Amino acid sequence: MGSNSKRRKRCTEDRLSELPDAILCHILSFLSTVEAVKTSVLSHRWENVWASVPTIDVCDYDPKEFDCDSFSMCLDNVLFAHDSLKVHRFRICCTKMVDPLLFDYWTSTAIGCNVVELDLRIIPMGSVYSSLPPQCFELPGSLFVMKSLEKLKLSLQSFITITPEPNWFPSLKFLHVSVSFAGSHLMENLFSCCPVLEELIFDADPEYDDDSVFNINISAPKLKSLQVSLFLETYDLEVVEYEHKLFINANAPNLEKFTFDGNLLAIYSSSNAKSLNEAKIDCADLHAGQELDYHLDAADNLHRLFTGILNVTYLSVSAPIFGDPHIVHQYHLPTFVNLKHLKLLLQACCSWQPLISFLNASPNLESLVLKKSRDCLCRHDPDELHHEWNPPEYVPVCLVSHLKTICIRGYRGRPDQMKVAEYLLKHGEVLDKVTVHRTSKCISSKKEKKLWRGLKKLPRCSKTCQIEFPCLSVRAYGYVKEQTITMVEMDIPGYLEQIELGQLKRDNRKGPQTTNFISMLNHSIQVPSLLIYIASLLHTHSHITEYKTNTMAKKAMQILQLLFFMLIPLTSCQGSRGEYGEWQTAHATFYGGSDATGTMGGACGYGNLYSQGYGTRTAALSTALFNSGLSCGACYQLRCNDDPKWCLHGDIIVTATNLCPPNQALSNDNGGWCNPPLEHFDLAQPAFLQIAEYRAGIVPVLFRRVPCEKKGGIRFTINGHSYFNLVLITNVGGAGDVKTVSIKGSRTGWLPMSRNWGQNWQSNSYLNGQTLSFKITTSDGATLTHNNVVPAGWQFGQTFEGGQF
Repeated sequence: MGSNSKRRKRCTEDRLSELPDAILCHILSFLSTVEAVKTSVLSHRWENVWASVPTIDVCDYDPKEFDCDSFSMCLDNVLFAHDSLKVHRFRICCTKMVDPLLFDYWTSTAIGCNVVELDLRIIPMGSVYSSLPPQCFELPGSLFVMKSLEKLKLSLQSFITITPEPNWFPSLKFLHVSVSFAGSHLMENLFSCCPVLEELIFDADPEYDDDSVFNINISAPKLKSLQVSLFLETYDLEVVEYEHKLFINANAPNLEKFTFDGNLLAIYSSSNAKSLNEAKIDCADLHAGQELDYHLDAADNLHRLFTGILNVTYLSVSAPIFGDPHIVHQYHLPTFVNLKHLKLLLQACCSWQPLISFLNASPNLESLVLKKSRDCLCRHDPDELHHEWNPPEYVPVCLVSHLKTICIRGYRGRPDQMKVAEYLLKHGEVLDKVTVHRTSKCISSKKEKKLWRGLKKLPRCSKTCQIEFPCLSVRAYGYVKEQTITMVEMDIPGYLEQIELGQLKRDNRKGPQTTNFISMLNHSIQVPSLLIYIASLLHTHSHITEYKTNTMAKKAMQILQLLFFMLIPLTSCQGSRGEYGEWQTAHATFYGGSDATGTMGGACGYGNLYSQGYGTRTAALSTALFNSGLSCGACYQLRCNDDPKWCLHGDIIVTATNLCPPNQALSNDNGGWCNPPLEHFDLAQPAFLQIAEYRAGIVPVLFRRVPCEKKGGIRFTINGHSYFNLVLITNVGGAGDVKTVSIKGSRTGWLPMSRNWGQNWQSNSYLNGQTLSFKITTSDGATLTHNNVVPAGWQFGQTFEGGQF
């Protein structure tokens, strides 16, 4: 009896409540203040714990929690009851119009708490499209002299500041300012005194009226990272503001990374920029235009821009104006003595001259990534999108002495692209590897082989240079696998022609010397690649045995056939998962609870993920990846990347089953993880815990598409009614994402089905009492026909299983 009493006491013991206040407060600090307050109803022990939590985090993003009036009342009550001496982080996010007096009160309260981190976001929803003037707030002078403040985020429509003082921001290390309407006074003064600032992010839409020159003055001796994003408001991509200029005047001798994103020309200048290591310039909308008066001015400013960042070792450039035929020969690049890695992205309207200019200006370049886009954001005449390759008079020094790796993206085998590749291979004396990625648009296997053969025939100056073509498709088991073709310096047909089958010496223990030949090939070329090559030779030269009686030719063909069938088993040792593409970067969070019950249903329409065979290895995709439901069923391989504190070793493969909706009220780097254009995975919690710790919350990941491996066949669940057949398609292997579906009754021909939503496909034909067949095509082009998979006596609500890719 006594032991049972002790057991009951242990079972009812509240061990969590016995933890010290400091630990409970730390636990609650991971919640919003509203959620922390709700814990006060648990017991008397918890009644006032929330008031000692070192964070105040109140947001009105959930309309169920707040309306226009209750938000201010809630925040006032929180500020009144909270222990103001223990606030470390203070965050207010409001999507309603706010009285400036309330804003002053909130800001003054935060200042009085001596906070270390302050985040103020007042952006009324729909304000961007409103005809009303923007709300303008005045920041108090005491904010700029706070000794405790180390991290500050401001996201406002507009605000004004006082005249800068020498004692501004004495302890501030991180500053992120986002302004919808930025005046010149703000840009010129806000960052002019930041003695210990290390990272600065500035996002703004400048108010320009009649001004055409903007200045951002920065004085931050310890600044290491600077990111500026400025976009002038324009509703027509053809009316780009190339006549407006932005001058970033920086006193930042320790700056290491500079990033600019916008639709106007930015000119970075610094009195001492020797430490600058990395620069990224992205002006995708910026063209030189047709006005001749601006061409010389634009060319001069381009030269000044690059002169300001000439010490970088890594440079990424993406802007049509750099390759605009109107000015491309009018600006001169400085010499980038330290530049080792260059990423050059050209739009369709650009000439090839920027490539020549950068190669000539980068004598020590070691790595080049080159992409010429198929499209352009502006409309052009067709003649403006065709540019011939004109090789330079002298070979650039870097090609002769330093350039080791080249990556060409968006390759389609156009004559100008072929000439560029030919020139680089012909003159690259120290090249080790050239990787050629085809355009993302699906092309036929025949065309892929043609591109590969064209590249293989190009002469190479470097004897050690390998060409990788990670795009050749191998159709196997019903779906397309991506393989990397590595072309080495060997001639397989030439080798075969030297072999006479009757002259091969046999060894009773080892068999023909063909085994040694396979061993040699296996060390120099990937086995799947060799299979592809041999298969193409068998197809191309099959006429030899039909029309010729030459003994040598027949024997060579026998060797080819022998090699092909001997190498097929070896492919299983090279990995059964075919890669669809290279690794890409993204971020991952989790949802759905420890048992993933919160992931059921979803935008793909799969319903119960357990019964449908998906389990807990599922993901909700951001808008950019979800692709309006076209990605439902696709499989992705993920691994946690570059976060040793939280990352776990190993990979995981998940299936896309839901949409992670965007939240435009939150910034992309703080809560708006799924906002366009971000690529993000919201994993089921059990899946997330296989690659990262729970406390991480969000981690950077690497991901790539992979074929789906499913148990059993594809399942067809028939819903709807007699004249509205709604078929849910689940458990799809191979590519996983269904592109087209056709249905056939025993008394009809093939009828196309339309996507209703997710993976629910509809047909408005009367098919009752008929045996049903389905034809499914996935995104990789693979098609599988399921004949008579549904018997004539089927009923709505039933599920039937067919074959599998």
